[in-house]
Amino acid sequence: MHRVKGLEFDIVILAGYRGARQYAEQFSHDEDVGVTDDTEVSERCLLHVAATRAKRQLFVLTRETP
Repeated sequence: MHRVKGLEFDIVILAGYRGARQYAEQFSHDEDVGVTDDTEVSERCLLHVAATRAKRQLFVLTRETP
């Protein structure tokens, strides 16, 4: 996602999005709540970058996990 900063596309599809909190918990290997919160903020920033690359249409596809 970092490579698309500054670029724009007519259509952007974000597939398999599960939410910033789930990614933060998955990728934050520290037990410290502050680290998880910082990681969640970073994930939200990446989502914002991805979503704002769409000029005409944005599709966000999610899936439920059991």
